[in-house]
Amino acid sequence: MQDTYAECMVKHRSTVLDIICQFLLVILAAVLVSLVVIFVKGIGALLAVLIIYGAYYLITSRFLEYEYIFTNGDLDVDKIINRKKRERLITVKSDEIEKFALYNPNEHINGNYQTKIFAAENDKDPQNMCLVVHSKKKGKTLIVFSPNEKISEAIKKFAPKAVL
Repeated sequence: MQDTYAECMVKHRSTVLDIICQFLLVILAAVLVSLVVIFVKGIGALLAVLIIYGAYYLITSRFLEYEYIFTNGDLDVDKIINRKKRERLITVKSDEIEKFALYNPNEHINGNYQTKIFAAENDKDPQNMCLVVHSKKKGKTLIVFSPNEKISEAIKKFAPKAVL
């Protein structure tokens, strides 16, 4: 049998709520820095630098990308934070896949999932796909993601019974 390999990387789009939170964080940091510089003598400058760094860290931690890698029946879903830190969200074997279909949020309201993983470009995109898997580590898991055609075809090839 020939090896199967497919990968896809998607950038998570910021929502209006993300932008509002970032703006409020900048305002809060500016107010705190001003108060620290005015009222704290001695180590005020150090505290101001720490506040600015903390705000920068929180804002950049919202720059997310997701990578899907499918290799010979195994799907790895990784989250990449600010292009620096990689975090494996889940590894799924094709025999653990129960369902592969377009994601309809109304179908999964009462899904009784132990874990839900949203690793899509946009959480409300009607083209998002979902996987329902029974993972040994995470239990019944819902994965919402934005695979390209190559990833979708690889999943269909290795888990044809799960395709709806």
